[in-house]
Amino acid sequence: MRRSSPYDVALASDDVTTGAGGSASWRGTFARRVIVEARVDGSFERFAPGNDESELGTEPGATRASVGGGADLDWRPFPRWGLSGSGRLDANVDAADALPLGSTSVAPTQGTDFRPTGHLGSEVNVGPVTLATHGGALARAPSFVERYGGGGVIANPTLVPESALTADVGARYALRSSRIRAQLELDGFATHADELITLMPEGALGLLKAENIASARIFGVEASADVRGYGFDVRAAYTGLLTFNDDPSVAAGAGSRPPLPGRPAHDFVGDIAYSIGPLRVRYGIDVIARLYADDAGNVPVPDRVLQSTGVRLLVPRVPSLRLAFDVSNLFDVRTGIPAALPNQLPGLAVQPAPIGDQFNYPLPGRTLLFTARWAPGEVVSTAGEAPR
Repeated sequence: MRRSSPYDVALASDDVTTGAGGSASWRGTFARRVIVEARVDGSFERFAPGNDESELGTEPGATRASVGGGADLDWRPFPRWGLSGSGRLDANVDAADALPLGSTSVAPTQGTDFRPTGHLGSEVNVGPVTLATHGGALARAPSFVERYGGGGVIANPTLVPESALTADVGARYALRSSRIRAQLELDGFATHADELITLMPEGALGLLKAENIASARIFGVEASADVRGYGFDVRAAYTGLLTFNDDPSVAAGAGSRPPLPGRPAHDFVGDIAYSIGPLRVRYGIDVIARLYADDAGNVPVPDRVLQSTGVRLLVPRVPSLRLAFDVSNLFDVRTGIPAALPNQLPGLAVQPAPIGDQFNYPLPGRTLLFTARWAPGEVVSTAGEAPR
C-alpha cells in the first residue's frame, strides 16, 4: 500500500462517492383559497475509500439511503392576509463496512435517523408594504462530504445531526410607476441551534473539517434595496450578525462566548449602474468585517473592502453582439488588518495579513476580464441587466 505524503493529500485522492436520487411533487387547490403542495423524494449514496491512506477519507466504506416527504400549505382567508405552514419528515439509514483488521480509524455513525421539521408563518399587506413573520424547527443530517470527506474536506465519522429553533420578522416595500421601480426589504431573525455543523480549518495545510458545536445562538438583521429608474440600476444588500458559541468546552477555554466561525459580523454588497443607449457602466463594492476562522475567536480574518467596475456595449448595427470589460478587486487589495483580540497586550501593533474568505483561503488580486458574446437572433438590452 502506498502512503501519500501530507502534500499529496491536498492534490489528489482516489476515494469515490456515488449517488442517485429522485423526487415527485403535486400542487393543487385543496379548498377555497387553500393551496397545497406535497412532495416525496429519496436518494442513495455510496462512499468507497481508495487504496491510499489519506486524511481526506476514512478507511471503511459506507452507504446511506434517504427518504423524505412533506407538504406546504398556503391559506388566504382574506385577500390581504395569508397564513402558511409546512411539515416534513426525513429518514436516513447509514451503514458502514467493517473496519480493516488493525485499523485505528473511528467507525462512522450507523443506524436510522428520523428528523421532523416544520414552520408556521403569516403575511399581511398594508398598502405597498408587506409585513411577515415566521417560526419553526429545523434539522438536518451531516452531508456525505461532511461525514466521509472529499474535495479538500477531512472526514469526521462521528458527526451528529444538527437542529435549530428559528424565528424572523420583516417588512417589504414595493413601488412601481412609469419611471421608477423600487423594492426595499428589512428583516430580523434569531436562531438557537444544537449540534450546529460548521466547517473549520484543520492542520497546517488549511484543509477543512466539519465539527459539531454543541450550542449556538445567532441574531441578525438583513436589509436590501433594488431601485431602477432614469437609466440607473442601484442594488444593495447588508447582513449584520451577532453570534455566540455556547459550547461549554469552547466557552470555558475562551473565558467568554466567542463568535461563531465563518460568519462575519458585517457583510455589505453594493452595485450601481447607469445605462445610456447601448452603453452601460457599473461600479460595485463588497465589504466583509469581523470574521473569525476558528471556534474560539482567536483567528481573526482581516476585514476587506473590494471594489469592482465594468463597462458593456451593445455594438451598434449588430444588436446581438455584446462586448464587456470588467475589473475585479479594482485596487489590487492583498492584505488587511485583523481585528484586535480581547486578550491582546495594549500598545501591541496589529500586523497586516493576507485577506481571505470565510475559511481564510487567500483571495486573488486584481482580475481583468474581457468578453464578447454574439447570439444571432437574440435581442439583448442593457436596461435592468443584473450586475456581475
